[in-house]
Amino acid sequence: MGLRGNRRFYTAAFLLPGMLVYFVFFILPNLLNLVFGFTDWSIYHLTEIRFNGLDNFKMMLDETILVDSIWHTFYFTIVTVVAGNVLGFLLGVVMNAKLKLQNFYRSAFFYSHDAQLRRRRADF
Repeated sequence: MGLRGNRRFYTAAFLLPGMLVYFVFFILPNLLNLVFGFTDWSIYHLTEIRFNGLDNFKMMLDETILVDSIWHTFYFTIVTVVAGNVLGFLLGVVMNAKLKLQNFYRSAFFYSHDAQLRRRRADF
């Protein structure tokens, strides 16, 4: 076997474990969820799998808990993104503004980051 054959073997040998884990823990569960989403399968009757189309999804959208949780997630995302951007912009303006206490603001802001790093280092 030449050098090219060895390279292919080692490439496959290094890729196989990662690809196997990816398939078992990502691809296979997603495919099974897709199949089970369109069937009337029950854990109590393992051999009875009936195709029911979009009925599961219609039933899911009729639940108020799902609609409420989607709304809460959307609301939380919008509020946190807007608040984070506004707060970050205001902090940037304060850091670059010509103020009497500019050095104090900068040191107070960066000290909080430094303190977090020191705490994380102390944990290890």
